[in-house]
Amino acid sequence: MSSLEQIRKELEAFYESYAAAFNGKNVSAISECFACPCALITGHGLNQCSTENDLQQLLGRYLADLKERGWTHSEMGQLTIWPMAEDLAMVVADGTRYKADGSMLEPVRACYTICRDAKSWKIVTVSEVDPSFLGPGDLPVKAPA
Repeated sequence: MSSLEQIRKELEAFYESYAAAFNGKNVSAISECFACPCALITGHGLNQCSTENDLQQLLGRYLADLKERGWTHSEMGQLTIWPMAEDLAMVVADGTRYKADGSMLEPVRACYTICRDAKSWKIVTVSEVDPSFLGPGDLPVKAPA
């Protein structure tokens, strides 16, 4: 049985590796962080991916859209972790997306449902929070350092 603190540390390390894969723009590495099936939800709708190929195509389009808008990298901000069971957690992550000139593209907050399979933690759902909303728990957004 894992302690709550151990679960939090595992999830923090998992999220940091996911963020590194995302910043590396490596679709294959990003998709390894997800379970299949999975769901990506925004205010514009739901994208469900039942296979890794579906997921990689969606991630490729998502990264291409970000790059088209000038994104070069993201920096992590506040990470809030709620273990809900031995192998299930909710994570709310804040970050900032930046352009090549160092200016801010946009703040970002996302909510993740993450479960542990036989090998590792995997993202099951991602829900983007519109910047004009706070999302679960009304956690205040901490300004980037």
